[in-house]
Amino acid sequence: MFPLTIKEVQDEKELKLLLNFMKKQKQYYPKYDEWLHEKCKPRIETGQYRTLVSIADGEITGDVVWTPLNKDDIEIRNLRIDPNYQNRALGTFLLRQIEVLQKNIFTDVSANNFSAVEFFILNGFKIRNMAHLYTPKVWEFEMEKLQSFKTFYK
Repeated sequence: MFPLTIKEVQDEKELKLLLNFMKKQKQYYPKYDEWLHEKCKPRIETGQYRTLVSIADGEITGDVVWTPLNKDDIEIRNLRIDPNYQNRALGTFLLRQIEVLQKNIFTDVSANNFSAVEFFILNGFKIRNMAHLYTPKVWEFEMEKLQSFKTFYK
């Protein structure tokens, strides 16, 4: 195994490392760079988006960015693992850290991103809808993982 630190982004230096990591990973969404700097960065800075990163040898090896939607639901905005660290259960470990919040989890995944779709399905997510969320020519899967029966008995 490799030594890892799992932590929330805590300062401007770590935020810069996270944004650089997110930018260098393969992109499946149009205007990703615009989203990253105009929406994601300010929302992390204000606490609207929460983060966890994995760090090895001073470099970010994976991240998960999420936001609370309401008291019962959260949405994963970004979950990426450096290709050199994939297939070592790091993505599943980061996802489990979010699942302990006992919330229903929602995300969307490009239908072209086969490995991400497979990852979420293997981790208990269901496809609830298929839509053109970002561009008219590309399909995205809206996915969910419901955490408890309370959703059904409100």
